[in-house]
Amino acid sequence: MHQLFSQVLGQRDLSRAGDLFSLEDAEIEDCLSQALDQIKAISCSPDYLTNDNDQAVVEICITRITTAIRETSSIERHSMALVGLWESCLEHNLTPQAVRFLQRGNRELSRNMSSYLSLAAIAKADLLAEHTEAITLSVLGETVKEKRGAQRALRESPA
Repeated sequence: MHQLFSQVLGQRDLSRAGDLFSLEDAEIEDCLSQALDQIKAISCSPDYLTNDNDQAVVEICITRITTAIRETSSIERHSMALVGLWESCLEHNLTPQAVRFLQRGNRELSRNMSSYLSLAAIAKADLLAEHTEAITLSVLGETVKEKRGAQRALRESPA
């Protein structure tokens, strides 16, 4: 794993987490599955739901990882680690954490992640059912944004 990811996740070092965004996507792409596995370990800890520092570290790292996956078009390469993390979220009733993956602002990534989340949820449908509204609103929110953007482009284009 990249040294900075190792430090941030291993020591849960919130003060260095923002530095992850200074790294090139290609520089960290090889370690993203390892980082997702480390996040899974953190989110499975008994005090995760009450530990604000750990939650902040995980959120920043997930944002960095999803950005790198999008920019390197490597979602298939890291799909097993992503699904493993989502399954863990479902097992530990952390579905709202999994839903955050859907709200990263990239249509293709959100679509891919919702597909993988659906696969992970097959065995845990009862847990997912509690969060159907949040998932639906997340997906619909992207659709509404796309539609508004298309309408705006039509209005602004010369006739």
